[in-house]
Amino acid sequence: MAKAKQNTITKELGELRLALGEIERLRFNKGVSEAELTRLERASVELRERERVVISLIGEEIAAQIKASAVSLSDLSKRIKARTEKLSRLPKSLDKISLVILEIIDIARRVNREF
Repeated sequence: MAKAKQNTITKELGELRLALGEIERLRFNKGVSEAELTRLERASVELRERERVVISLIGEEIAAQIKASAVSLSDLSKRIKARTEKLSRLPKSLDKISLVILEIIDIARRVNREF
C-alpha cells in the first residue's frame, strides 16, 4: 500500500474513533428521544463496522510489510552464510599452505645438513 493511502486510512481510523466517541456521548445525554437514540445506535453500528474494515486493512498492510522484511532478512542471511563459508575456506587454505612451507623448510634444512 502506498504511503499516501496508508496515511489516509490511518486518518480515517482516527476520524471514525472521534465520531464514535461523539455518538456515545450523545447517546447518553438525557432528553434524547427514542427515534434519535435508534439513529445514534445505527450510526454507531455502521461506524464500528467501518472501523473493523479499516483495522483489517491496516493489519493486512502490516502483515505484508513483515513478510517483505522476512524475505529481505532471509536473503541477507543466505548472503552472510555464503560469505562466511568463503571466508572460512581462506584460513583452511592458509593452514595447508603454511604446512607445505614448513615441510619445504624442513626438507631444505635436511638437504642443507647433508651438504
